[in-house]
Amino acid sequence: MNKYFLKFLLIERIKITKVFNGIVYGIRKIPLIGKHLGDKYYFYDLKEIINTFVPIFSIIWQFIKSILTFGFAIFISRTMLKFLFEISDKSPLFFRENFDLSLGAVLLTCIPFSFYITNMITSSLLTDNGNAFSDLSKNFNFFPNDLAHIFLYLQPFLIFIGRTLGFVIFGKIFANINPIYTFLFSLGIYFYNINITGFWTKIYEKREKPFFEDRPFLQIILILILDLAISLLVLIIKLDFKVLSLGYFFINLILFPFVVKYFKNFKGYDKIIEKTIRVYKLAVEDSKDVQNNVVKIKNKDINKNEKIKGEGFVYLNKLFFKRHKRHLLKPTLIKSGIFFALGIGGFFILSSLTMKANELYKILIYAIPIISYILFKQDLILMAFYKNCDSSLLYYNFYREDKNLLKMFWLRFNSIFKLMSIPMGAMFIIYIGFAIKFLTKTDLNLTLPIFYILLNAIFFTVLPLFQYYIIQPFDKEGKQKSVVLVLMNMFLYYIFIFGLPALATKIGEIKFMLIISIFIIAFVGLASFLIYKFAPKTFKIKQ
Repeated sequence: MNKYFLKFLLIERIKITKVFNGIVYGIRKIPLIGKHLGDKYYFYDLKEIINTFVPIFSIIWQFIKSILTFGFAIFISRTMLKFLFEISDKSPLFFRENFDLSLGAVLLTCIPFSFYITNMITSSLLTDNGNAFSDLSKNFNFFPNDLAHIFLYLQPFLIFIGRTLGFVIFGKIFANINPIYTFLFSLGIYFYNINITGFWTKIYEKREKPFFEDRPFLQIILILILDLAISLLVLIIKLDFKVLSLGYFFINLILFPFVVKYFKNFKGYDKIIEKTIRVYKLAVEDSKDVQNNVVKIKNKDINKNEKIKGEGFVYLNKLFFKRHKRHLLKPTLIKSGIFFALGIGGFFILSSLTMKANELYKILIYAIPIISYILFKQDLILMAFYKNCDSSLLYYNFYREDKNLLKMFWLRFNSIFKLMSIPMGAMFIIYIGFAIKFLTKTDLNLTLPIFYILLNAIFFTVLPLFQYYIIQPFDKEGKQKSVVLVLMNMFLYYIFIFGLPALATKIGEIKFMLIISIFIIAFVGLASFLIYKFAPKTFKIKQ
């Protein structure tokens, strides 16, 4: 075991170094900072300290990841509980009398903890780490048997340490849960992760491939159904965390020795890990092919006999959207169709429930920006702009003149907005259906959501174009590699999806409508000005 531990420390040193180098790279890519750091600013002294105390920094890094994971589980749990709380009018079937949606109350429902059980049920420590196995075997000459023991016992134990710290701190501070119970539950997860790996490895021996290798959608659907079913079950039976932690721990503790004995006699580590690496490499190659071909123009996209009206940039823009009709229209129709079907399904489900109009109205206000983000997302369009149009024209100075860039910006906005009228129309129809069924007999402002949908469509059309011209996130090969763009999206979408709906419910509909209208109009004007002023310098080929 000492041999495995030393190799595990080497893996952690490699991992921590990669994370740190990524942070340094990100800092150097921030325009105002990176410009003044010079070419040799690599934090060598800090790297030496990190390499000396690898175990400590590994635990710290794992603790940070565990806190983020647990925080996300709590957020999802609270969102689900709030929705159920409102549509069921705090039904005693699901909620205790003193339930109040506080962080402690959410933890005591056991739902955040149950997610760890359901989401791990299809996982295998030997077949889910193809990326790490491939890197370590190719670049650092690790043998399959070593990788198997490290990722089966030592890597999960490090995760156990970080997860336990998160459970104990959150549980004690917010819900006053005895640390013994959170510790036992986390230890139960450690045993469970190895036990479930033993189960899937046994199936692998019979099938000679992972059970879900060709069934990714089945895996996702199974996990979602189990998440929902187990969550409702723990609410209905009012499951106590002490019972959950003790029962879960002892069940997995009893099974653990049998699984360890099975793996001790297992002789197929080489075969299973080599297959995992091979499957991962094939998946990477397939994804590269898809990435390269996703906006590739084929002969059938070109109609030489079709006449296109306009000259100059107008002609260029029309030609672009004509030739990319297959790439842009079909995904938009599919997303809009799926949303429309889900909207109709939600309509019939809510029609069978007793729900207050005010609560439904709040849900609509919260849902509109989230749905808008999903339906109006334009990554494919921007990639097509760059790969099939701008990457060749950016070498010419006339194309990067301020007035020409601004003209192309508005031409593209108009074309994209016409395309977005399809999902926008689907949202209008679904909303009108809900309004006629549930809201017509109220004094609520029924025009607000209509304007809100329109403004969201404008915002989510202007924003990506603005980022495209000001940040230009693609490298020479057309791969998106902008850290600034990622950070900007995280901030803006958080404000738009969570901040604005909360503001709407707090200040009232009329004031909110005025504020959001001013915000959108100001943003569009500011985007136009910044593109005219700075895009000639920022919109260029990046090495």
